[in-house]
Amino acid sequence: MHMRFRLAWRLAFLLLSVLTLSSCASAKRGDVHGKVSCGGRSVIYGSVVLIGSDGTPVIVRINSDGTYAVSGVTTGTVRMAVVSPDPDRPRPSYTPLFGKRDPEAPPPPSIAPEVDRRKWFPLPKQYELVDTSGITITIHPGDNTFDIELK
Repeated sequence: MHMRFRLAWRLAFLLLSVLTLSSCASAKRGDVHGKVSCGGRSVIYGSVVLIGSDGTPVIVRINSDGTYAVSGVTTGTVRMAVVSPDPDRPRPSYTPLFGKRDPEAPPPPSIAPEVDRRKWFPLPKQYELVDTSGITITIHPGDNTFDIELK
């Protein structure tokens, strides 16, 4: 009798574990793409920040034609922000996480694309944070198109 009881508990624990893990792994996701503009002009440089209901930030680069695309965003309500720093401003210097940087080593390569400075323009600061941007969308499983028009 005691052996059956232990076996039943083990099976119940195993079933509960499998169900929990499968529900975590099956979180629905969607892909989002669109174009970012402000006052009718394409935003040619920067990033779109998405924060879903799970609280995980997703950051995607804005292409030189103003488009963006990201895959695997958790479905549901997503808050967004748009950041477009001045491409001519110097970037913060590279500091390794551990130890000191070798002064003889070359700096790491820049990951920023070449930007036509004549087409870049500053965005209103309110759009830089998801808490102040006022941009929210609902992501559905599959493909989602969302053009971002800033004022």
